[in-house]
Amino acid sequence: MRRLGAVVLVGVAVLFMTTGCDKTSSQCRNGSCEVAVSGRPTVNLGGGSGPTSSSGRHRYGSSHNGPSLTVQGYEGDAVRINVHADTQTVRTGQTAMIGGLRVRVESVSGESAKLHVDYRAGY
Repeated sequence: MRRLGAVVLVGVAVLFMTTGCDKTSSQCRNGSCEVAVSGRPTVNLGGGSGPTSSSGRHRYGSSHNGPSLTVQGYEGDAVRINVHADTQTVRTGQTAMIGGLRVRVESVSGESAKLHVDYRAGY
């Protein structure tokens, strides 16, 4: 019975080590954000100053009143990013227009990345 308990404990520890935590920090000003991500989070940008349609309704239809992007994965020096049903893989040092956002990947390390996001670009 002790052996089974030890195996279960090791299995749980390995599960926690491999799943990791999704973390994000961002600093936004005037439609431009510096974002640090770890794991595969969804990042809400811009607070109350996000882009809106001509009707005044938020362009992305979300309640947080700013655009959001989702990190879907990492591939070497690249990050797979989704914005409003548009998914692209962007390498370190490259910039891409993704769902109306201009996203530059500054750096990638394992399952962490630093991004520069400009949501004024498509408007």
